[in-house]
Amino acid sequence: MKKKLKRWQRWVAGSLVALALLGGGYVTTRHYAWPAVKAHRLDTMNRDARAFLVSGDFANAILTARKSLKSTTVNPEAWRIAVEASKARAQPDAIYYQENLCHIEPTTENYLELMRLALQFSAINYAIDAIKVIGEGARENPEFHRLAAQAYVQSGQLLSAKFHLVALTQLQPADLTAQLDLVELELARDPAREDESARAKLRTLSEQPELRRRALTLLLRDHVTGNVSPGARKIVQELQSQSDLTLAERLLIIEGLFLVGSPDATAALTGLKAEAAAAPGDVARLVDFLVRSNRTATVMPWFATLPETTQANEYVQLQVAEALLRMRDYERLEVLLRGSKWPQRDYLRAALLAYSYRQQDRRADFAGAWKLALAGTAADMSKALALLARVDGWRWAQERHDVVWKIFALVPENQSVQEILVLWEKRQGNTVNLNRLFNRLVEVHPANEIARNNFAYTSLLLDANLARVNLLAADLAKTHPDNPNFATTYALALYKQGRVADALAQLDRLAPSEKSEPVRRVLRALCMATLGDVAGADDLVDGLASADFLPEEKKLLLGVHTAIAQSLRESGNRSRLLAMQQGPAGGVERPGWLLLLTPEARSTATPDMRLADTLYGAGNAVELRLFLNTQKWREHDYLRAALLAWASRQENDLRQSDQEWRQALASADRVPARLQDLRALTTQWEWRAEQIAVLNLLFEREAGNQVLLAELLDYYRSTRRTSELVRVLGVHLKDNSVTGDAAVAYAYYCLLIDSNLTRAHVVAQQQFAAMPTDRARRLVYAFSLWKQRRAAEALALLPEEKITLETEAVPAALLRAVILMELGNRDAARASLANFDPKAALPEEAELAEKISRQLLASTGAITLPRI
Repeated sequence: MKKKLKRWQRWVAGSLVALALLGGGYVTTRHYAWPAVKAHRLDTMNRDARAFLVSGDFANAILTARKSLKSTTVNPEAWRIAVEASKARAQPDAIYYQENLCHIEPTTENYLELMRLALQFSAINYAIDAIKVIGEGARENPEFHRLAAQAYVQSGQLLSAKFHLVALTQLQPADLTAQLDLVELELARDPAREDESARAKLRTLSEQPELRRRALTLLLRDHVTGNVSPGARKIVQELQSQSDLTLAERLLIIEGLFLVGSPDATAALTGLKAEAAAAPGDVARLVDFLVRSNRTATVMPWFATLPETTQANEYVQLQVAEALLRMRDYERLEVLLRGSKWPQRDYLRAALLAYSYRQQDRRADFAGAWKLALAGTAADMSKALALLARVDGWRWAQERHDVVWKIFALVPENQSVQEILVLWEKRQGNTVNLNRLFNRLVEVHPANEIARNNFAYTSLLLDANLARVNLLAADLAKTHPDNPNFATTYALALYKQGRVADALAQLDRLAPSEKSEPVRRVLRALCMATLGDVAGADDLVDGLASADFLPEEKKLLLGVHTAIAQSLRESGNRSRLLAMQQGPAGGVERPGWLLLLTPEARSTATPDMRLADTLYGAGNAVELRLFLNTQKWREHDYLRAALLAWASRQENDLRQSDQEWRQALASADRVPARLQDLRALTTQWEWRAEQIAVLNLLFEREAGNQVLLAELLDYYRSTRRTSELVRVLGVHLKDNSVTGDAAVAYAYYCLLIDSNLTRAHVVAQQQFAAMPTDRARRLVYAFSLWKQRRAAEALALLPEEKITLETEAVPAALLRAVILMELGNRDAARASLANFDPKAALPEEAELAEKISRQLLASTGAITLPRI
């Protein structure tokens, strides 16, 4: 009789069975069922992509292949479909897909296809990289040598190209085309025409019917390039006997005719121009020929005779633009480019327009055109590469890296592009762009630990994304405790968190050679100075060069020096000040600068400021400058900068003095009390230009101050700066009613320099209507009427002519002369102009007088004005 299980035994047994079933189900699902489902989905997407490809729906084929690649990049079929679809659409993305296929399936045929695509889309670097990868394994492959030779020829590496052509001819001795390629290369490497054997071989190959045409073309081009006429006539005749000559061959024949001095050359060229007029492609090639053959001057006259449809063609316009560039005719180039749109290459039109603006020093227009050029490349790699080639040729450094950034956005995985950008941005000290670059690399390859560390480090320097990068730095340092770069980033993160002792301990664990790296020395010194070890910090940064530091790293170094200087100053400045007050330090005694300041500034003077006052009074500019360079005076820093400017000027360092003075003005922040302090200092130092700069800032806040207005007007009138007179009066009148002598002067100066004419005419009329008997108002209103072509009305307002030279602000004699000249009364104009003295006049008045004098000179008996 079977023993009956108890209830709890049955429950345990059932649970064990259930667990076994669940475990088996999990294992089966994870290791067999789910991979099978994924493989089925992948196969389905690949089949769908292949079906789209076969049906000619290339866009959906690429879209489906990319979707399949999102599941797994180890998917050669999807990469292959993407390559084929991109090739069918003639898109350079095919290179990217083929490169990834090569990484998964590094076969010789895959790399050969990568080379073919690179040659097709002019991305030669990819082809050369492929040569280096498969070079040894494809030594016996003729196709490899053929493609390698083409790549090296296009990259200008003719010696390497010759090596592969020689290998190809050895593998296939009967390949006459390869032999002709080799001869062509030898001719290109022999501009001095020393290798007659190559030319003899070329003549032999020209006897082969299938090669005759190309060989004759090479022979004639060799004669034209070398400017060798003997024998050229026969080659021209042989080439002319060929049927169905292409445009390029006919142009070469014309060059040969010009070379041998044939009278048929000009007629042949004229006839070819007439034939090509309605064919834009032929016209473009003809224009290119005219430019290459130094007949650039004939391009524009011929272009003007072409049909409108031909003139509007973008390829024709491109070649004409090249001709105008060669002639440096930037005005006509601008007219050509601004009035058109190039459907296929509008980015290039914008780039050429930017070049024109740059040559004319029109910076704002250049910036706008360059932005259009960059935007016009869109996501097209071929356009970006073409634009890169242009800026390389123009040697535009900044714009070159704008394009490289564009390329990086399209192919962030390209290591060459990454290296170029990192090097450039480090050299420019642009930490923000470095951080952006590393952030993008982390997005593309989240497992790239070097990119993650660089992103964390630059983020810490910029105080950005701190919560995220603190965790990232800690994780990297924990995973790789022996990596000195990861340790440096983590130490900086700890310092930024206030854990200074931990940061120093992290750096101290490194090997001596690693700790000696400049940035790590700075970080260790910063931690030591913060912890109170000033002497140790000073030893670490003593003699440390920071030329290669990023700006934020230089700030860290400056923080070390500041901490050291602060410590030394706190311990030494009080005793030094006491010693100097007890006895003069030598030098020239002078009143201190503190006495010149406002009471508020004097009452808040610090011991450092009083020590600077003592050094200034002793005339010790060198020591004063050294002392001030270690200081920060917070709300009084505008005074420190001003004193630095004074000390630099005492040492005849005018450039540094100007920079420090601009810093003083910026630090004053337009606060009236601070500006009054600077005004007092510049007055004592007799710095007139700087004093006027301060007065202008004060005047902007007190535009109604008549004393400031009079001083500024007197200065700008004495220095004959009319535009500044207009500016100052404009500021004065902005917040005040437009009346009085200031309004009259404003109207006159605006009329004189043709600025704000509408307002000037209104003000002149209003002021005359208010006081019609006032002489100045009558003169200015008369001048306004003359500007409006109302000379007869203006003449009626003029006072009687004086016999003596004019000395008043508005020269009546000059105004009378210009108005009389307008009315045709030259004798009276001549007599009036004789009473005008240009030596006391403004530049615009003197220029106007000179203009009238030249007009009178066209008649008889003109006077000659004295020169200024």
